Amino acid sequence: MWLRKVLGNDFFASVVVVWIGFNVTDDSLVHLETLVDLEKLRFWGKGISDAGIIHLRRLTRLKNLNLGGAAVTNAGLIHLSGLTNLQDLNLAETNVSDAGLDHLTAMTRLEQLSLTGTDVSDAGLLSLKGLVRLRILKLTNTNVTAAGVAELQKVLPKCKIIR
Repeated sequence: MWLRKVLGNDFFASVVVVWIGFNVTDDSLVHLETLVDLEKLRFWGKGISDAGIIHLRRLTRLKNLNLGGAAVTNAGLIHLSGLTNLQDLNLAETNVSDAGLDHLTAMTRLEQLSLTGTDVSDAGLLSLKGLVRLRILKLTNTNVTAAGVAELQKVLPKCKIIR
C-alpha cells in the first residue's frame, strides 16, 4: 500500500511478476487482485488460506503460481479453477487431497504440477488425465502408489512423474 503512494497506481498497471517472502497473509492478497496483467506469483507459508486465494481469481493471465506451504484446502481450489492460462502450479505441502484435483481439470495448459507432501492418492490422479500438456508431475510424499503412476503414465506418456 505504501509503495502505491510513493510510485502511483499507474506504475503497477503492468506488473507481471511478484515474489513475496514468508510473512504473507490473506489480507495481503487483496492488494494483488488489481494486478490483472500478473503472470508469475510466488510465495510460501501457512499465512495464506482459502480466504486469501479468493483474491487471485481475477488474475487470469497467471502462468506460474506457487502456493507451496499455504494453508489451502480442496474447497479453496475452486477459486483457482478459472486460471486456465496456468502452466506451472505448485501446491506442495498444502492441505489438498483427491477431491481438490477436480478443480484443476480446466487448467489444460498446465505443464508442471507439484503435489509433493499432499494427501493425494491414486484416486485423485484420475482428475489429471485430461492435462495432456503436463510434462512434470511431482508426487513425492503422497499416497500415490507405483500402480497409480503406471496407470497415469499410459495416458500422459510425455509426462515425467516423480514419486
